[in-house]
Amino acid sequence: MQPFVNTGEPATIEVIGVDGSSWTVSGANQGYEGVVLDAGPQGLAEAPRNGIWQQSAFQEGSTFLGVTVEPIDLVLGFQVWGDEENWQDVSSRFRKAFDYTKQATLQVSTESGTRSLKVQLLEAPQRDQEKDPRLLHYSLEVYTFRAAWPYWESEDEYVTHSFSTSSLRSAPERGSSEFNALPSHVKGTLNLNKSATHYYAGSLTVENPCDTPLWPEWALTSPGSWGISDSSYMDDDMANRFIVTPTLSAGISIDTYPRNEPYVATDGSNIAGQFGGLLFLNPIPPHTEQMEVPFVYAGSSGGEITLRMRRWWNGPWGGE
Repeated sequence: MQPFVNTGEPATIEVIGVDGSSWTVSGANQGYEGVVLDAGPQGLAEAPRNGIWQQSAFQEGSTFLGVTVEPIDLVLGFQVWGDEENWQDVSSRFRKAFDYTKQATLQVSTESGTRSLKVQLLEAPQRDQEKDPRLLHYSLEVYTFRAAWPYWESEDEYVTHSFSTSSLRSAPERGSSEFNALPSHVKGTLNLNKSATHYYAGSLTVENPCDTPLWPEWALTSPGSWGISDSSYMDDDMANRFIVTPTLSAGISIDTYPRNEPYVATDGSNIAGQFGGLLFLNPIPPHTEQMEVPFVYAGSSGGEITLRMRRWWNGPWGGE
């Protein structure tokens, strides 16, 4: 006899419409608003990937160049129910939840937590027209969506560290034995801010439980300069990489994701030009356990540093 398998609780799937409406289409309380997810949904899974390979004219085999992550296309059928008074009203209101240019949200809750995916219409919805749904007070409606951003997102996590002026330490004279005894990232920050007479060295707790790389986002106060870790988390020449900001006259936000604007000053000034093309290169790898990441502040006042860790997953559940 095949042993019993505990399949756990069913996933709760909700639709948050572009109009602010909410529809529980699967799991606990499904169909309360009159709509249920039909069997066989397509696309509630990991984004498709394609390997990029190159082969020269006489090469044996081929050379791997990388992987592209495609958008997620979803085909979801919905059973729309009503009584003799309101089937058409339910169907019409559910249609208003989606748009070709605005993004609705699919939200999936399981034992892995709650993750969401932004979707918009890719094709016109299709309705089973074999019989007039007004007679049955029921229709099967098939929606085709595209998720341009191909990752499921869970709630962001933030870590903040603040310190007062009284917490600053006097910077030793450059080149002295006391200065040379400082950790390399502290010395590097002070060497690039030669006018700084005080500094503060601290750390932030980071982790990445996801199955995708985590690209840190930083928020730094002014005045002063900061040394921020850009470690590769590997045993290579970038293992101890630090980036030191120019001396800031206004607060700055740093987004290390390669396709986003990297440096934005709170006063709108061109802070990016002061970095001289220097960019953050390294994400925090998937499944990185909790660890301390150091930072350095060089200046004469208290300050605050905040790390935003966005949680991106390949699928609506699992991957931990």
